[in-house]
Amino acid sequence: MDSDEAAARLAAVKQTKSVSVWNGAWVASLVASAGALAIGLMIDMDMIYLSALIVLGIVGLFSMLSIRLRLTWSDRAGAWLVWGGALLALAAFAAVQFPVRAAGWILPNTIGALAAVVVILLVCRPGLQRLASAPTPVASGKRDE
Repeated sequence: MDSDEAAARLAAVKQTKSVSVWNGAWVASLVASAGALAIGLMIDMDMIYLSALIVLGIVGLFSMLSIRLRLTWSDRAGAWLVWGGALLALAAFAAVQFPVRAAGWILPNTIGALAAVVVILLVCRPGLQRLASAPTPVASGKRDE
């Protein structure tokens, strides 16, 4: 294998990894968004007893091999985006409900969940992409004795 073939092969591997990271982050974000929306609908429809099933469904979807992200929490900006985005999504869920309830609209929790979905897709997804594409820490080569 000459240097041109090696460079082409390396570029193909990088492209495949980039597409895989992008797809994985989108799928994980969509699963989290669907879970947030399902929780909002469940609360509005007074079906609190379904909460355990929804949580089990979300955990089951995240545990599937096809959407499991291999995250390296070494990228601080990515970690801040994911955890900060999750807290911001909770804040958006609560904050949007106040004007919606004051306006007398129906399904205030669902509308709050839609605000959380927007935050998840705009803030958490890029963080997941950064964490999934961050290089893994290199072993030092020392053996623990």
